[in-house]
Amino acid sequence: LGTGYASFFVFTRTLFLINVVQALLWTSFVIIPMASLANYSRPLPAFHIQNLFNGKGPLEKFLMFYGGYYYEDAAPTYSIDLAYFLLILITYIGSLFFILNRMAR
Repeated sequence: LGTGYASFFVFTRTLFLINVVQALLWTSFVIIPMASLANYSRPLPAFHIQNLFNGKGPLEKFLMFYGGYYYEDAAPTYSIDLAYFLLILITYIGSLFFILNRMAR
């Protein structure tokens, strides 16, 4: 009975570490480059409660969503499209292999 609880918490800790690594990757390769290149002089539209459900209004320009990236602001040497695509692949494939590795032990 005790080993079942222990393995559950070890697996939960593994999932937490995966999330921390993913947050660091996304922050360093997508959010920070776009936040440093964004034009903050643009006014945001007014927020309404329905924006939470349809993704319109200020959420369209929020940096955590793909629709919020301004292509005209991007540096010519850094491809945000490629970084976004590769991080999606790394997130899914890396998580899959890491979880499978931990389960096989």
